[in-house]
Amino acid sequence: MKKRLWVAFVVLMGLVRGAASAEEAGAPIAVSFDTAHGFAFPAGILGVQEEVFTIPYLRNDHMEDYRRLGLTAFRYPCGTPSDWLAWDDIENGYWPSDFEKNRTKTRPDDFVAFCKALGYEPIITVNSNLAGVHDERNRINPTRVESIRMGADYAARWVEHANVKNKSGVKYWEIGNEVWIWLKESEYPVYVREYASAMRKVDPGIKIIACGLAVDSEFNPVWLNFPDDPEWEPRSVNRTNAEKWTRALLKDAHGSFDYLAPHIYLDGDGVDAVENGVSLFANIECGEQLLRQQIAWIREANSPVRLACTEWMINWHYVPDMKGIFLENKSISKAHFDQLGYENSPTHAFVSLLGCADYLGKMLATGYVDIAVVHTLTFGIGVAWNAEAQKSVVPVVPKPGGAAVEFWSAAKGHRVVPVRLAHVPTYTHRATYQGRDVVVPYVTAYATATDRAVNLVLVNRSPDRTFTVAVPTAIDGRRVVKAVEHAIEADSWAANIWPTVTDGKPYPFRKAQRALDVETLNAYQAKPCRLVRVELELASPATPAGEPEVE
Repeated sequence: MKKRLWVAFVVLMGLVRGAASAEEAGAPIAVSFDTAHGFAFPAGILGVQEEVFTIPYLRNDHMEDYRRLGLTAFRYPCGTPSDWLAWDDIENGYWPSDFEKNRTKTRPDDFVAFCKALGYEPIITVNSNLAGVHDERNRINPTRVESIRMGADYAARWVEHANVKNKSGVKYWEIGNEVWIWLKESEYPVYVREYASAMRKVDPGIKIIACGLAVDSEFNPVWLNFPDDPEWEPRSVNRTNAEKWTRALLKDAHGSFDYLAPHIYLDGDGVDAVENGVSLFANIECGEQLLRQQIAWIREANSPVRLACTEWMINWHYVPDMKGIFLENKSISKAHFDQLGYENSPTHAFVSLLGCADYLGKMLATGYVDIAVVHTLTFGIGVAWNAEAQKSVVPVVPKPGGAAVEFWSAAKGHRVVPVRLAHVPTYTHRATYQGRDVVVPYVTAYATATDRAVNLVLVNRSPDRTFTVAVPTAIDGRRVVKAVEHAIEADSWAANIWPTVTDGKPYPFRKAQRALDVETLNAYQAKPCRLVRVELELASPATPAGEPEVE
C-alpha cells in the first residue's frame, strides 16, 4: 500500500513540475482589470452555520472571537437539525434520539440576539418535516396539501414570534434543508407556495429561500416513512435530477421565492494533502460550472431569483480507515476519533484553506451569489461529538473555511471587479464530480476595488512552484503609488492547521504583511503555500500623469 501511495505521489509531483516547467520558459502570467464594471460586495456572502447543539458562541468569552472573523450572516439551526427542530419547544422537540435530547441547544431567541449583537444577518431554516415536536401527528405528508399547510402554519407562527412579537426583523427564511432527499420535484414547489404564502401573510417583507440541487442525488431516507398511513408512498430510495428539480421549482413556484439554495461540497480524491489538492482544484473548476449551470436555468426561466449557497465546504474524508469504522458502528468515541488521526487528516491541511478561499472567490465572481454559508466555521466545542465536550471552554479557532471567510472579510464594502489572467500554465486531472478530465489553471485571480485601491487576490494551486505574475503598475490611467501584500502562508500544502487547544498555541499557519516595490510589480512572485491579497493603492484621479502625488 505504501509503495502504491509513493508511486502516486511521484506521478503527481511529476505532473505538477512538468506543467510548471512549461511556464518557466514562456511569458509571465499577465493580469488585467476591468474596474469600469463591477458590483457591490454581497453583504451575505461571509456566512456560516454551526450545529444547534454545538454552538459555542453564546458564551461571553467567545463574542470577541467571532467579531474578529468578519462574518456577515449566520444560519440556524444548521442543516439536518432544521427538519427535526420544534422551534417553540427546542428541548423536547429535536431529533428522535436520546443522544441529542440530552445535549444543550441554542434557543431561537438567543440565536437572534447573538446575531444582532454582532451585526450578523440571521438566516432561519424552518421545519419541512414536522409541525411541532417529534410525533407522528405532527409529521408532514407531502401527498396531502392540508398536511403541508399544517407545516406552513407552524412556520408562519415562528415568523410571527420573531418579527411581530419580538420585532427582530429576521429577513431570510429558508424552507427546509436538502428536501430533495425525500421529496419529488413535483412535490416541493407545493411546499414553497404554501409556506411562502403563510409566512408572508405575517410579514410581507421577508425573503424566501428555496432548496436547490446542484448535483444529482440518491439517498435512502428510511426514517421518513409513514407505515400507518395508507396514502403514504414509501421512499426507500429517492433519485433526483438536478435539472428537473430546478426547472420544476422555477416554473411551478414562480414568484413564491427569492433565492435558490444549492449546497456544494468539494472533495479531494486521495489520502494525502498533495493527492487531495491536485484533485480538489479540478473539482473546484467543476463546482464553478455547477453554479453557472444554476444561473443558466434561472435566466432561461426569466426569473429574478438569485443564489444563496446556504451550505458549502471542502468535505474530504478524515483518514482512510475512519469512514468505514464510522459507518459500521454508527458512532465513534472522542478517544477513537483522536486515535485514528483526525488531526492529520487532509481535510485540515493548508491546501484546504487555499481551496476554500479559491471557491469563495468563484462564488463572488459569478455575480449571482448573494449569500454563502460555510459549514462549519470553527474548531472548538463543535469538534467533539459528545455532550461532555460542551462543559469545557476552548478557543474559537477557524477551520479552513472559517479562515477563508476571515481572509475575504477585508473586501467588505468593496466592489467586485472583473480580472483576467493570460499565459496561465495548466494541468489536466479527472474530476470526481463529473467523471471527466478537467483543465485546471495553476493560478486563479479575483479582484475588488475601492475609489483609492484595487485588491488582487491570487491563489497559487501548485504545491511547490513559484510563478511570475506581471501585476500592472497603472490601472485605468492611474499609477500604482503603493503596494502591500497581505498573506496567509504555511511551510507546505500538507501543513496541519489543526489547533492545539490544550496549551493555547495558535494554529500553525502564518499571517504576514509586506510592502512591495512598485517598480518590480511586473515580476511579482506568486509563491506556493501562500494565499495573498495584493493591495494596489492608486494615485488620485486628479494627479496628472508623470507627476508625483502630494501626500
